[in-house]
Amino acid sequence: MRKLYILFFNITLLFIACTAKAQDYPKNFYKQISSYDLSTLWRSDKLYRPDDDSTKDVDFPEPLGYIDGVERQRFYIHYLSVWKDKTNSYLYHVTGKTRIKNDVLKFNGTILVQKASYDPSLYFDDKYMLGDVVCQVELHQDSAVHAAGLIKGKLTSRWLIDRKNKIHYNALGKNQDNFSNNQFTGRWNSYFAYFTKKCVWGDFRVPDSDGLDLGASEFMVSDDYVKHGWETYMKVMGGNDNSDPYKTAVAEESRKWWE
Repeated sequence: MRKLYILFFNITLLFIACTAKAQDYPKNFYKQISSYDLSTLWRSDKLYRPDDDSTKDVDFPEPLGYIDGVERQRFYIHYLSVWKDKTNSYLYHVTGKTRIKNDVLKFNGTILVQKASYDPSLYFDDKYMLGDVVCQVELHQDSAVHAAGLIKGKLTSRWLIDRKNKIHYNALGKNQDNFSNNQFTGRWNSYFAYFTKKCVWGDFRVPDSDGLDLGASEFMVSDDYVKHGWETYMKVMGGNDNSDPYKTAVAEESRKWWE
């Protein structure tokens, strides 16, 4: 009986210790993140993944997104420039373009870091410190265009810091199922009419995409929504059949529409 009591007591202590340890994570990193330049989390030419040749020279991903929660109309966004504010170390300025169907609009705006954290239990091979930032985004489309508006919402971006204390876009695990980064959820609000639309985007996966994304390992669009701007994307994802429609789809998905 005494042995059972001691065993129960030890298990209880272990449970309390593990619970306390779990509650320590993630660690607040808000103050420290101000000393880093996060601009490459959102704008770069190539993905950075040290010690892994599989992602070297891989193009920086173009976000996948939609606008309007009913139709899930495909929404494109591309940052042309991102730079850190000279006085506010948590504020970043951005310029770029958005696209819906063939309508392309310029925008300028800000990304404001509101939270930053890291999890010591997620060190990767003792080489990289892993964490994320939660940001408030405001993008102002060109007000001279009648179809323009304000995009506002929350952006969560995952980062890594290497042994040289340099911060990078976290692409570790890019080839694993359900990998995602730069997940934005928000609203588009018209300048000229009293209406608003849901607007979301992300790298490799799209947030809030139940019913739209039916893919297991990759983002795959439900047949119910393909007609809303996803035709060429799904043609490419269907695999190379060496047909002219496939080649046309590849060209369209690779096109730098923002130039």
